Amino acid sequence: MIGTSRPSTLSEALDPSRNSLNALRLFFALVVLVSHALKLGGFASGEILSRTTYGTLAVDGFFALSGYLIAASALRNNLPRYLWLRVVRIVPGFWVCLIVTAFVLAFVGWRHLCDGPSTGSSYSDFLGVEEGPTGYVLRNALLTIHQPGITDSLDPVNGIWGWNGSLWTIYFEFLCYLMVAVFAVCGILKHRRILLVLSILAWLSVSVIVCVPQFNGHFNVGENVDVMLAAQVVPAFLAGCLLYRFNDVVIESGWIALGCVALFVGSLFLPVGAFVPAFSLTSSVIAAPLLAYPLLWLGAHLPLQSVGKTNDYSYGIYLYAFPIEQLLVDFGVQHRGLAVYLGATVLLTAIFAFGSWWGVERNAMKLRKLSYGR
Repeated sequence: MIGTSRPSTLSEALDPSRNSLNALRLFFALVVLVSHALKLGGFASGEILSRTTYGTLAVDGFFALSGYLIAASALRNNLPRYLWLRVVRIVPGFWVCLIVTAFVLAFVGWRHLCDGPSTGSSYSDFLGVEEGPTGYVLRNALLTIHQPGITDSLDPVNGIWGWNGSLWTIYFEFLCYLMVAVFAVCGILKHRRILLVLSILAWLSVSVIVCVPQFNGHFNVGENVDVMLAAQVVPAFLAGCLLYRFNDVVIESGWIALGCVALFVGSLFLPVGAFVPAFSLTSSVIAAPLLAYPLLWLGAHLPLQSVGKTNDYSYGIYLYAFPIEQLLVDFGVQHRGLAVYLGATVLLTAIFAFGSWWGVERNAMKLRKLSYGR
């Protein structure tokens, strides 16, 4: 009809070369930083209606955006190149973070917590402690955290969290990359209706676990923890993948984005799931896929396209915020108040993130040219 126009699709609205997705990733990294600072500093739990935490929402956002971008990468590249691109983006920064945490930050914390030279507090003494820095690096090098801490280097109150409680997501992120690789090899990624069916089945499985108390009680930090953690992030990742595969037919609409947000907020009131965020599955896990569409809509409309386009510090912030917060707790900085503790965390984390990007990540990404194929 004359005078009518066809609504734009998500593909048309979200320019691959000009969007604000990197700005959102940076924002999420800062949200995780603040959420962990509240917890580690003893200021607040960071929980929303006792159903989830700000940090968990940010992680869901990370995985939703990642699903969209990774699906695009898997379809754009052959398998060897796709996997190589994922490795050079994730692994070098992760390894260097392990080394810096183990041999620098942990030593500073360990030395400070020692009673004095009479107890033996030289660097050689530190290298010889039980569950020491070398073991920390080697046992965690494959992205799985088998040794979370280094003996006597953390404040006892927060020692249960280990030196870097954020790193668990990196392992599951890479597992999601491998899942997409399998989808690509099997042809599932190209057949989007099959991908839709598999994603719905995965979501239904998670929903059953969350809603049935007899099941939910068996998926927590003490039992089937890997399945529990995967259930927290995979639905959001698959939602991002689906939106990429259907981005040529999904209408771009602020009203739809707002509706998804409203439904997600409403899910926080559902009387299902456990009530211990980060330790078990809560009602927000069921609704996490609803975050994908609003975030992509924001990525298309926020005027922050230049943020992170050339220099992306979000990964470095995510890697180093937690160990910096732990080190500051070792020195009792949290006792000076939230503003001082948070300010010191942001400043020091920014320095390490800057070093991670310019010294490690940026150079590692130059290795992308070593991959082959289209």
